[in-house]
Amino acid sequence: NSSTGVVQRQAAKIEVQKVGSWNQSAGGSGTKADIVFSTNNGTIASPAMAEKMRITSSGEITTPLNPAFRATRTTGSNWAWTSTTATQPFDYVTYDKGGNYDNSTYKFTCPVAGVYTFTHQCNAYGVASTEYVRIEIATGTSGSFYLEQISFHTYPGSGDQYATGTVQLDLAAGETVWAQVYIYGGTAGFSSNSAGIYNAFSGHLIG
Repeated sequence: NSSTGVVQRQAAKIEVQKVGSWNQSAGGSGTKADIVFSTNNGTIASPAMAEKMRITSSGEITTPLNPAFRATRTTGSNWAWTSTTATQPFDYVTYDKGGNYDNSTYKFTCPVAGVYTFTHQCNAYGVASTEYVRIEIATGTSGSFYLEQISFHTYPGSGDQYATGTVQLDLAAGETVWAQVYIYGGTAGFSSNSAGIYNAFSGHLIG
């Protein structure tokens, strides 16, 4: 605006996108459309509109940038812990919307405040009769949450055993979260597979 010196740029938009071809004649059919919500990811000088939410013509709601991730352990990289509390070394990322999971520290950092859900899928083997493995989700400031437990007395004894647990947490922006195990009484091994059929850590923002 030349009179005020204010430069106006598009910051957000809502648009209707047609689905397929429309027959706009009287009594025409096929007038389906999606509603798309976008915001500017760029700058005033170089705006870059990006889709943030879509309501499809059939009613589904998608949020392509909603924080979500899943991490596993690279195939052929089995590992073990002995009588300790340890962060599970999930170095293989199957997806990470928003780029909030660090596969070198094995931790997820919450980009915004909100309620999140996290799942720790665990496989352990070689658990002796005097041992147990506790499956946990740990956080930087809110403590640890105990989900499940594997012991020798869980079938099939010292062979491969499985346990999975999920927790929902109300967290602040910047809070870190990771998958953790506590091993009591000896050594337990953990199987690796990039597809995550044995061990995995995943989570997403609920809202």
